[in-house]
Amino acid sequence: MPKSLSADSKNDIKSAILAGKDSMDVANRFWVTYATVNNYANKFFPHRQPGLGGRPIVVSAQTKKFIKLQVVQDQLKTAMEVHDKLMELGYSISYKTAINILKSTDFFVAINVKKPLLTAKHIKRRLAWSKKYQNWTTDD
Repeated sequence: MPKSLSADSKNDIKSAILAGKDSMDVANRFWVTYATVNNYANKFFPHRQPGLGGRPIVVSAQTKKFIKLQVVQDQLKTAMEVHDKLMELGYSISYKTAINILKSTDFFVAINVKKPLLTAKHIKRRLAWSKKYQNWTTDD
């Protein structure tokens, strides 16, 4: 049978969780396991919201609102302009992240598909070449 913690330790864990400390920090501070902290947290606060986890958001909600306002007012028209504006504001992000920010603010963003620059003459020559050599094998 596992040994239970003292009332003082339980109260310390409870006060640390109420203060908004991370479960891993509480576990390290009071020399108990992470699972023990979570078990007591679930016991003390049965309806608590678990941490969402994942990678932290780089751009704040206020900055997203600012970008959305500028896009709506047509001050920023392309994703590259949004990227440049965010870089100007001090965010070191990639172009793809700027696109994701626009998508999160309900704007449709598409990267143009690059197509080969073929003229009608090029197309005819390619077709003629492919017909001429369509029966080639790797042994030739």
